[in-house]
Amino acid sequence: MSEWMNIRRFGLATAILLLSAGFLHAADPVVNSVTISQRAGTKLVDVEYRVTDSDGDEMTITVSGRDHENNVDVPINALTGDGANGATVTSGVHHLVWDAGADWTGNLSDDFRITIRAADAAPAPEGFVLIPAGTNSGTDPDYGAYSLTVSAFYMSKCETTKAKWDEVRAWGLTHGYTDLYAGSGKGQTHRCTRSTGTMW
Repeated sequence: MSEWMNIRRFGLATAILLLSAGFLHAADPVVNSVTISQRAGTKLVDVEYRVTDSDGDEMTITVSGRDHENNVDVPINALTGDGANGATVTSGVHHLVWDAGADWTGNLSDDFRITIRAADAAPAPEGFVLIPAGTNSGTDPDYGAYSLTVSAFYMSKCETTKAKWDEVRAWGLTHGYTDLYAGSGKGQTHRCTRSTGTMW
């Protein structure tokens, strides 16, 4: 038995369909054929699933975990592979690897479940592109080894104006983002610069 958990302790996988509110399409995505297996002697968990969408739309995937034995949600952030949190996929079989040791180290459960949701992907807002979720790791000469995992997000294709930055910053400050630069600009339609004077 693994020091962390084994497949019998891991329990079963759950697959649910998520309907995007207000965006009912001709055919909604379906997730099935979910399999989960822990790699022997490690804290790595292989997750494979099939997702289909008969009208051919791209789909956004969300992966979550729950320890039903202890009644707690478990973050599933340390994912690699195709179809990780926030990623856009097409119909087919997808494989993920979850580093459970990074998200849930030292825990055991006789009833742990992973839920995979698929939703028709909403088009990117005008002027934005989707930056997929992922993990980047390596070694920085000044700080040593690092690993950074980010969720998917949208980013503007072009530099922003001072007016747009003020709008985004105001929203961020009212939603708990306290480290946003005020920026400066010669006019509301000019490119915004950080308070250090560096252009972005």
